[in-house]
Amino acid sequence: MGVLLALAAGMFFGLSNITVRRAQLQGRVDQFTGLFVGVAVNNGLNLALLAGLVLSGVAFPPLNLPAAIYYSASGLLTSFLGRELLFKSIRKIGPSRAAALKISAPLFTVILGVLALKERIAAPAFFGIAMILAASYYISLELLRIHKTAGEEANPAGSGSPRDGSHRRGLVRAVLAGMALGAGNIFRKLGVTHYASPLIGVSISSFAALLFMLALLARQGRVNEALRDLPAQLRGGYFWTGVLTSLALYATFAALLYAPVSIVNSIKAAEPLFTIAGSYVLLRTLEAITPLFVGLTLLVITGVAVVAYFS
Repeated sequence: MGVLLALAAGMFFGLSNITVRRAQLQGRVDQFTGLFVGVAVNNGLNLALLAGLVLSGVAFPPLNLPAAIYYSASGLLTSFLGRELLFKSIRKIGPSRAAALKISAPLFTVILGVLALKERIAAPAFFGIAMILAASYYISLELLRIHKTAGEEANPAGSGSPRDGSHRRGLVRAVLAGMALGAGNIFRKLGVTHYASPLIGVSISSFAALLFMLALLARQGRVNEALRDLPAQLRGGYFWTGVLTSLALYATFAALLYAPVSIVNSIKAAEPLFTIAGSYVLLRTLEAITPLFVGLTLLVITGVAVVAYFS
């Protein structure tokens, strides 16, 4: 059961990357508003699930302040910052490559765990880290080569692709998304040690992200407009992104009830494969899926599996 749930989590996360790109292509709302829609959907589903459990007689222990702080910090780093950087990366380099670089998050979780929590890295994990770094480096070279070739074909005079800088920013943002998600996992781990309820943790982190986004909208004088227009925007790609990421989080935490975290993280790392498959079917004219890229993605997944298993 744990393996199937972890695989479902990877599938939901992978497909959510496709819905982000489709929403960006639809262009109905700006990216920040799209992110707000997704986070609002997360909170709505969390509230419905919590209400159903409470009405069915499930009682939750009192929440303590340290857990609330840690879960809130994880929400700002994952549901807001990590997802914002991921959305920007997807716009620049496409969902498949953004997903392949974003799943380096366990690498940053391990590094931050060593620095902040004084955890130890097992010797085999260094091999996995080297695989992730090498594959990520060659993915960036492969992407820049594709766009440089496209630029030279469009401009035989030889000035190169004018979008090289844009794609480099996309690569950097994908890696930064992995860093934000990795740091968020550290705070999530700290939260679980103080309050071991995954559903409450997901709900608090999503709510903290929503409050932060409302504060940013209020600063821009857009909060009333955003809330007024929200019902009309609950459709299209960003709505389904919110649904799919919520399902992915529920599947992840449910999988942890049946399988060790190392196994769950290793299987969930298959996320880019679902993104690649979805891109090939739905975005085949917009994103170049090369055999080299598929091989490098498998190398990243293998590295993540090694790091997760031996951490």
